[in-house]
Amino acid sequence: MRDQIRCPQETKKRVEAKTFLQLFANKWHDQPEPSSASDLQRAGILKNAPAIAPSAKTHGVGEDSYVEVLALIGADGKVVEAYVVCSTAMDLHEVALTAVLGSTYTPARVAGNPIASIVRRPYLLSSASH
Repeated sequence: MRDQIRCPQETKKRVEAKTFLQLFANKWHDQPEPSSASDLQRAGILKNAPAIAPSAKTHGVGEDSYVEVLALIGADGKVVEAYVVCSTAMDLHEVALTAVLGSTYTPARVAGNPIASIVRRPYLLSSASH
């Protein structure tokens, strides 16, 4: 979990943390390491809540806005914590966070046992469709 937080070139980093571990330091606990790549099953999305930007929020923002959320998914599949880490429009952060928190997940697994993990949820929100 020493992954660096990197943002796409045209976006602004919205957190002080430099790594995933720093971002979730208060809630992250050591997890078992897989013995091989086939021993790891990544977290999945059971039900994806849509990120729908109200037209009032996207008015004047530009054609497309990007918001990226990192979420800590617990061994029970529930969101423990979520943060907007990169974006082009601060006024759309709540839209992306609401979508992440409204989605349901399957936890990651190591050797069949559920573990906590971090998922990356990028959103491209378009004002053209509103």
